[in-house]
Order: sequence, then C-alpha cells, then structure tokens
Amino acid sequence: MKKIIAVLLSVLIIFSSMAIVASAATQDNAAAAAEAFNAAKVDYSGVYWKNTPDAVVNFQMKKINSLLAQIVAEKNLKGTFYSDETVTAISAKLAGVTNTKFDSIDFPGVKAQFPEAYEYITKAKEEKKTWETLGTAPFGVKDRDSFVKALGAFSANFGGVISLACAMSPDLYSGAIIPLVESLHVGKMLSFGEYAAASGFDGGKTMEILAGYVADAVEAFAKNPLYYITDVLPDFAASYDVFAKAVEANPMAAAFGLKMPGLDTLVKGLAANLNGLKLPEIDFDKLAGMATARAVESGSEGGYDVELNGDKAVVFGAILDYLKRVLEDDNNQMIIYNYLSKVLGITDTDYRDLIAAIKASDIIGIVAALSSILDTLLSKAFPLPPFVDGKVAEILKTVLRVARFLKEFISRIPMPLAK
Repeated sequence: MKKIIAVLLSVLIIFSSMAIVASAATQDNAAAAAEAFNAAKVDYSGVYWKNTPDAVVNFQMKKINSLLAQIVAEKNLKGTFYSDETVTAISAKLAGVTNTKFDSIDFPGVKAQFPEAYEYITKAKEEKKTWETLGTAPFGVKDRDSFVKALGAFSANFGGVISLACAMSPDLYSGAIIPLVESLHVGKMLSFGEYAAASGFDGGKTMEILAGYVADAVEAFAKNPLYYITDVLPDFAASYDVFAKAVEANPMAAAFGLKMPGLDTLVKGLAANLNGLKLPEIDFDKLAGMATARAVESGSEGGYDVELNGDKAVVFGAILDYLKRVLEDDNNQMIIYNYLSKVLGITDTDYRDLIAAIKASDIIGIVAALSSILDTLLSKAFPLPPFVDGKVAEILKTVLRVARFLKEFISRIPMPLAK
C-alpha cells in the first residue's frame, strides 16, 4: 500500500514541477472562460443514474462520505501517508527522474535537521547501498509538518533542479506549477514573487512548498473522502492533459529524458502492483467534462484562473461504472479467482456468485457477492499469508463494512445503473 501511495505522490510532485500551461487570466477573462465551458458541457446525469432522484443519490453519497471519513479517522489512515517509508520511497522516485545516484548526494538538509537519518544514510553509503536497497531512513515522521520537513530535506536535490529552472524561467512556475497544484483544490498557490521570497530558490524549501500542497490534499481527502475525490478528478484530468502535451514540447523535459505517459497508461501501470490486473481505458476528456466551471483567485499571472468542480453524483456514477468494467474482464476474473481461492481460501460457490452477477450486470448482486466473500474471509480460521498482518485484517474488515453499506445503498435506488 505504501509503495503505491509513494508512486502516486511522486508522480503528483513531478507533474506539479514540470508542466507548462498558458494560464494568465484576469477575473473577467476567467469568468468568460468558465461561462463558455458551462454552456458547452454535456449533461451526463442520465448516463449513470436512470430515473433516480438527485435527492436520493445525494443523500446516500453524504452517508457514504461520512462513513469513509469515520473509517479514515478510526484507522488513522493518514499515518500511512505521513511515515518514514513514504518519505524514503518518494525521494527515491524523484531521484530516479533525474537519474541521480544515491551515493552522489550529500544531503546537507538531512544532516542539519535529522541527525539520526543522516547517520543511517552515511552508513548506507559506506555499505554501497543504492536507492533500491536503502531501506527506510529514520526521520521520525508522524504528522503533516514532519512529513513536509523530511521530504523537503531528503528530496532537496530534485528541488534544486526545479528551483533553478524556475529562477531561469518564471513562466515555468506561473504557467505550469501553479495550475496543476491548484487543480487539487486546496487553495490559491503562492505567486511567483511569493515563491521566490519564501524559497530563495533553495531546493529544500522548494520541495517543502510542493510537499505542503500535497499534504493539504491528503488532509482534504481525510475530511471528506468521497466528496473530495469526486470534486477534484475532472480538474486534475483536464490539467494533466495540458501538462502531457506541454512536456512533449518542453526542451527541459527532453534534456532530463522525461517522457510522461498518458494518464490511462499510468493507471494501467499501477496494475503491476495488483497482481497484473488489466484496467480498462478511461475517457479522461469525458471525465474532465463532468464538472461545472467557475472563476477563482489564483497565484498565476493575472490573479485568476478557471476551476472545474466535479459534478459529484455524476463522477461517483462514473467510478462505479469503471469498477464494474474492471470486474467484467475475463483476465481479471482469472486473477481474482486465483487470488481468492488459492491465497485466501475463498470457496468456489462465493466466486461463482460473483461471476454470475458480473455477467448479468447486476450491481446489487456484485456487491452482495463481494460482501459474502469478505464474510467468508474474515470468518475462516486459516493462516493468512505473511503479508496479511493485523493491520491488513483491519483494512479487510473496513472494506466489508463499506461493501455492506453499498449493498444497502444500491438496494434502495429505484432503478439500476444504466448499462
């Protein structure tokens, strides 16, 4: 789990620091652009929910959001993000972007602020370790502030590349970093002048600033998980689309050997950490259109930009539809069967019920079958694999609670999801 989180956060920081977007708007220009977007948008509400009153969907989404927020708080899932493991993994990924070897970095910020971690790093260098064999550096990360400080110190080398580029080309910051970071909907980002004053173009300070916005996104998710995801996804999808095209034409990206994949390729790459699941393609242009635009204050030149706020019920429907398509794939069914039956000891009967529901496009049946599978897993007295420790068991119990809740939610909807 922490490995996947580290990959996602690393990608987010890379996106934020390398994108080039033409984004300079006055309040009037931003308002006009938002109005044009809204006038041309497609209404997708009838695609995923048929004859289901908005009040019903919104009420149930509120209940699910509250449940998820409670789970995040009770299980201290933020602790998974704010950890030495995450800081170490992100720093290693960022170093890989610039092909910087572990033993070639002096880590002055770590030496000054984290003596125990610096001692560990020094010993690792003596033992000829690499980023891949380093293990976890002991920074003592336990909350947002210590996460930001540790990541800033350990990934300062990458931050130095970014700060140098920004100093040489202010448009890189104002027209690139700001729009993508602001697509996380965690507030107005520092203007270029404010950034220059706050960072002094220091690599460590630059990374602290970027890490701070990422941490703010984690906090926003923790408070309202479902609402945050369904609000942000369209804006982030739209921003990344511009980013990918910009990187392709960016000489700096070419100089560093950066070739950024499309979002769909990136999502499929994550399947490597999920036993090789095949993930279906996502229409990110369509996703970006599931939103309402508005003009907001921005740190970019001109002081304003367009923000896309996801149409939450529609985005939620799209997420459910995507999960259903994942379960319909024959290859995924085999992988799931092998994992459930051979590794976790799930019965053939439970699995057949799941497949039957998938073939019938029965959303209620799918949720019911998954609930039964989780019930079986949690009630069976068989030895779990070494990687399924107490924390994972708690996560499985949490998933069961969510599955049962979704079953109850879907059963109350007058009409099923549209095919």
